[in-house]
Amino acid sequence: IGTSTAVMHNEAYGWDNWLLMGERDNISWHTGINVNVVNDTHEIVVNAGVSLGEIAFFDPQSDWTSEKVSNLAPGGEILASISVEDAAAGTAEDYAIIYAIEEGAELANGTPAPARAVGFSLPGQGLMAPEVMTDDAWALYDAAIGWLNPPQIPPMVAHWPLDEGSGTVAHDVVGGNDGTL
Repeated sequence: IGTSTAVMHNEAYGWDNWLLMGERDNISWHTGINVNVVNDTHEIVVNAGVSLGEIAFFDPQSDWTSEKVSNLAPGGEILASISVEDAAAGTAEDYAIIYAIEEGAELANGTPAPARAVGFSLPGQGLMAPEVMTDDAWALYDAAIGWLNPPQIPPMVAHWPLDEGSGTVAHDVVGGNDGTL
């Protein structure tokens, strides 16, 4: 808790320890293949190139640990979930599979997130093998890593548009590096 380094935690049993979720609320294993992508505007989903709606996440089916979407920290954005039926009650509950929390967004205890964080449930119960996840699942995973650690672009130190006339001074529109053509 409180690390200033970006974090991706891959199992729901620890999400509350990072304050990404409230106190544990019916964390459990769920077996399936598909997830429902519910946010197509977040950079992770955009960069993964997946669309809204149901996508295959596992092949063959595997297990997620997950937590109720309703337990997500106030500053979290749900990106993908599964719906779990409670046949006895005749209801369904959405469980988080992928979510993101921006630096400064509100955590479960009301404090600001010290860094970006992603909750990303991966296959468990002995099935942690690369071939279990589909290409779409790997695209989401890679995009999440990229969002957590965006490439650093060095600042521009000079820019000469070279639009001056012949024999005049070439003006640097960024820095102070003028020169003669």
